[in-house]
Amino acid sequence: MINIAVKAVKDLEKMGASESESYIQSSTECVISVRNNIWNKRKKKDVCIGLRTLTDKKKGFAAGTLPMCSLEEIEKASLALSKASAPDPYWKHLPHKKKVTEPEGIFDKNLKDMSELELLDTVQILVDTAGDRACQPDCTVITRVEDIALANSHGVEGFYSSTKIDVTFSCRCKENDILSEFHSRNFSDNLYSLAENTVKNALESKKFSKVDKTFTGDIVLLPEAAGFIVMPCIKWAVDGENFYSKRSHFTLEGEEVASPLITITDNGLLPSGVQSAPFDGEGTPMQKTVLLEKGIFRHVLHSEYTACKYGSSSTGNALRSATREPSVSPTNLVIKKGRSSLTDLIEQVDTGVLLNDFTGDVDPSSGYFNGRGEGSYIKGGEIEYSCKNLHVQGNAFELLGNVTGVGKEEHCSSEGVYAVPLLTGTVTVIA
Repeated sequence: MINIAVKAVKDLEKMGASESESYIQSSTECVISVRNNIWNKRKKKDVCIGLRTLTDKKKGFAAGTLPMCSLEEIEKASLALSKASAPDPYWKHLPHKKKVTEPEGIFDKNLKDMSELELLDTVQILVDTAGDRACQPDCTVITRVEDIALANSHGVEGFYSSTKIDVTFSCRCKENDILSEFHSRNFSDNLYSLAENTVKNALESKKFSKVDKTFTGDIVLLPEAAGFIVMPCIKWAVDGENFYSKRSHFTLEGEEVASPLITITDNGLLPSGVQSAPFDGEGTPMQKTVLLEKGIFRHVLHSEYTACKYGSSSTGNALRSATREPSVSPTNLVIKKGRSSLTDLIEQVDTGVLLNDFTGDVDPSSGYFNGRGEGSYIKGGEIEYSCKNLHVQGNAFELLGNVTGVGKEEHCSSEGVYAVPLLTGTVTVIA
């Protein structure tokens, strides 16, 4: 693969390109799902290449699937598009060669070598967890093996392999539907305990009730809910382009933007992190960047383009696939764990709610959110009843500023958000 990437770069230079970049992505994905006792399976393999070509600050990008499209056709298309585009006055250069660090735990040979039959057996074991306990399990398991090769005109040449497994397991028992997820670079026996706990929670869940009146109170955000409400706003605010063009809610590095209990980092080298890699989509080494430190805004994230545009250095946050150009995005976005258990956080709430998840509208620029999720009503430090379609609204940035407790139970999303429970206020709960 790396030989093809290097060849494409050299070909474009011979054709008259000022700079060129080649990004090749080979992926094998296997999906097995069970829905209402109906089994489905799918396996797909793709090899895609994306070519970014510069001709006197005029950029062209073309992509295709190999061997359906010939390399020569993609090269010609990328070069032609660059010559036809308008010059970008902010363009400086593609990244230059730097030393990269291979993060630990991003490739699991056992997961790569797992046969379709072994994967089917794994799903069967997960589904069988429900046994004859009057509940209906559904399960989807996705495994992905990926090879990445990148080369550019400045001698950047890189290659790495990675694996990933995504599991979604849900269990319906009467009116209760409990869902759990698992995302990792490595296969783990924890999958089976996850299924067992999901079944147990579905069987033990009490009947849902409704909040009888609208009120304003504290909220305990479980990791999934924090990932849906708070983290999109953080992603927007620390984007270098948004910050310097004044679209970010944050206005000055060094300002206090959150509770002193909040520290958030972007860590592209996190061991076994689901978004960890040696280099980003431009070949720049990935790194750890402190975004918020004890409530203080420290740094923004950059690609090579935004870094050059605003007189800074790339933080290794140009993420992409082979079929699209790189853009600024977090890698593994991590909220630092606290020392409190979930029970500790609940006991501190006089009147409020526990929110398991969230579906609704979030404006990442302003922080305003409005939507619904499953959760529980809390009174006097104890959960009184469970709530379905719990309607909440508020402002994510205000929630960050009001955090009084941080939990220690971490959850990883498929996008690499590592969140923990947060006790904060205030939120409006609508009856």
